[in-house]
Amino acid sequence: MEQLQINDIWHCKEGTPYENVSAKIEAITSRNVQVFDRIMSADGIPTNGTVMTHKQFRFNFDPGQQLSLW
Repeated sequence: MEQLQINDIWHCKEGTPYENVSAKIEAITSRNVQVFDRIMSADGIPTNGTVMTHKQFRFNFDPGQQLSLW
């Protein structure tokens, strides 16, 4: 199982509510992961974060780079 690390960028899995989204891990606790997902920026500062459990995060995101056929 891939280790969660702050500042890592994970990519959404197809068929999840986060499809076509990448998430940067901002904080990790024993239960939760805080990510900036649908990133909007205000003066270069990400403003749209989400907190989810480790299980929810791993269900929706994968550490592998998403590849495009086009």
